[in-house]
Amino acid sequence: MALIDPFPDAELISLGQDLNEAWEAERLAVDEAVEGAVLRCCDIVKRIERQPATTLAGLTIKVLALSWCHDGDPLAWASLCASTTDRRLVASILTDIIAARGTA
Repeated sequence: MALIDPFPDAELISLGQDLNEAWEAERLAVDEAVEGAVLRCCDIVKRIERQPATTLAGLTIKVLALSWCHDGDPLAWASLCASTTDRRLVASILTDIIAARGTA
C-alpha cells in the first residue's frame, strides 16, 4: 500500500518562505549588498524550478518565483504573453494565482 504524503509540497512551501524573506532583503538592500541579495533570490528560484509541484499551494510558489523574475510586476509577464489567446490565458492564470495568494 502506498503511503500518502501528509505534507505535499512542503519543500516548495518552505522555499517560498525563504524566497519571501530573501526578496524582502533584496528590496531593502543598498550598494554592495544588492548583488548578494539578488544572488540569494536567484539560488532559491532555481531550487523552486527544479522541485516538482503536486498541489495548488506548490504551483503558487512557482508563480511567486516567476513573479520575482519579473520584479513582482504581473504586467511584465502579461506583456510577454499578449500575442496569442493561449499566452493571454497563461498570463491570466498567473495573475489569478498571485491574487489568490494575497487573499489566502
